[in-house]
Amino acid sequence: MWFLQISDLHISLFQDSGRITDFKQFCTETVSTVRPAVVLVTGDLTHAINPGTIGSQEYKEEWKIYSQVLHESGVFGKTKWLDIRGNHDNFNVISLDSESNYFRNFSAQGQFHPRSYNFTLKHDTECYTFIGLDACLEPGPKRPFNFVGRLTEVEYKALEEMKKKSQGSNFTIWFGHYPTSTMVSPPPGVRELMKGSGPYLCGHLHTLIGLVPSMYTLHSTGSLELELSDWKLNRRYRVAAVDHGMFSFIDLKHGQWPVVLVTNPKHALYTMPSIEPLNIIRKSSHIRILIFSPYPIVSTQIQVDKGDWQNLTHSDGPLYILPWKPENYLKDIHSIDVYVKDNKNQEAHVNHVFSLDGSRPSFSKLGRAVLMGHISVGQTIFGIFLTLSVVPLCMLKFLQIWKKGSIGKKLFKDKCCKRILFKLYLLVYVDQLFWPLISMGIYSGVGPWFFGEIIDGYVGVCFVWGMFVDGVFLPGASTFYVGSLYLLTFYMPYTLILSNCLYRHYLNVQNGGAEPCTFWNYMSRHLCMIIIITWQSVVAVGYAMAYGVIAFFFRNVKHWQCSAGCGTVEASHHLTRF
Repeated sequence: MWFLQISDLHISLFQDSGRITDFKQFCTETVSTVRPAVVLVTGDLTHAINPGTIGSQEYKEEWKIYSQVLHESGVFGKTKWLDIRGNHDNFNVISLDSESNYFRNFSAQGQFHPRSYNFTLKHDTECYTFIGLDACLEPGPKRPFNFVGRLTEVEYKALEEMKKKSQGSNFTIWFGHYPTSTMVSPPPGVRELMKGSGPYLCGHLHTLIGLVPSMYTLHSTGSLELELSDWKLNRRYRVAAVDHGMFSFIDLKHGQWPVVLVTNPKHALYTMPSIEPLNIIRKSSHIRILIFSPYPIVSTQIQVDKGDWQNLTHSDGPLYILPWKPENYLKDIHSIDVYVKDNKNQEAHVNHVFSLDGSRPSFSKLGRAVLMGHISVGQTIFGIFLTLSVVPLCMLKFLQIWKKGSIGKKLFKDKCCKRILFKLYLLVYVDQLFWPLISMGIYSGVGPWFFGEIIDGYVGVCFVWGMFVDGVFLPGASTFYVGSLYLLTFYMPYTLILSNCLYRHYLNVQNGGAEPCTFWNYMSRHLCMIIIITWQSVVAVGYAMAYGVIAFFFRNVKHWQCSAGCGTVEASHHLTRF
């Protein structure tokens, strides 16, 4: 049994019409050629972003395009189309019953399954269960704070029931939009929920701006997690198969023919020993390969461990086979090279590694780290940055009080302490600057960041640890990374620049006010401060565009502090003694 997966379509009224054109071709040519039993569409069906790329809302016209392509291409007569929502399909949606929840009316499964669902495929004499996991926030905020997913207790229990019902199937495949590292769920967690069953296929992270083209990992629960690169920019899709209880897949670029997928022996990197009957590879009689092309295949050759090239034999449909003796490959990792050519002179070269003793190559370290992470990582990073921002200043303040100011002149004379420490000491010495500065840092971790229309018509409040809207608490995750970025790009530089301003003023006082007070001199002293205040002003305007004008005036962490920054720069010029 083989099937397709596609993810992150991002059909847009305003960007890249080629996404739609190529999607039409996928639904016609690719689906007709591969003839999959199922097509999984794992979220972000539409783009839902305003032309200025700041605001977000669901556009009915984008959903109509998606629905129109499905109906005009006739995919419903060719395969089972299983689509599910992503965060872009949930921007500015207050509830599942909202008129702006267009997934309900224009998707293949929305009218039958508003959230998670399962589908059992009867294929020949076997049954395969597909469980779609919808972790979209409810209510669904506008961007940018609608990046992570959440499973409620009710949703989690519903998925547990789906898993129990799937136990009679030959194989279970999970699919959804969010990687497990970007989901909040009740204990024992979503990975434990999938334990003992097949792979989890997802999207959402695209390629991390090109850093991780292939993002795969094997969890400690024994299940694979396989993130698929996006259709939006990369036009990627996945061909997957289950052959005698073993799962295989290959990720491809749209329009790349022929497609070659080796199903036996299975690829060594993607084995799931606790789930798959890998021992049958040792007993198998043939190498088995699926080959797809819209044009007749004219050449199929295979080479094992750089041996002689041999011709494959066509068995049935897309299946090609070659007799082999697995006992010759019982130790270490081995390779298979496959060459295929169709009558349009399109060629495919595939290198496939396998092992029969459990040996396996390594996953990409960065991809593995991303998929095996947890939202607590963001909390930890924010906590570290907040500690580095506030604690050293508080320690210096304690020393200043304890030593009654004498420590400052000692630091200034002591060369090993470096000048930067003395600059910070000057800052903590001036109470008019120290206490507001410390309050600003602590406030970013405990106080509300802003009030605004988190959903049109619904004013909510955002903290670093989550948001409240329409009486519902939505846990924070991406907010911790935004908070870390704020500390790194504004609060820390602001502290250092302000301390440098005080230091220059201190030297000026020591020299009897000799530094000329001209416009250019003033600008040179405060250029860095002007830059970071301008940066935060731009951010404040961005939040106004995203969450309404009210978010601009009540954007406490950013907007108010820009004004405070301007005021404290001037305040430094009124300090005349240390």
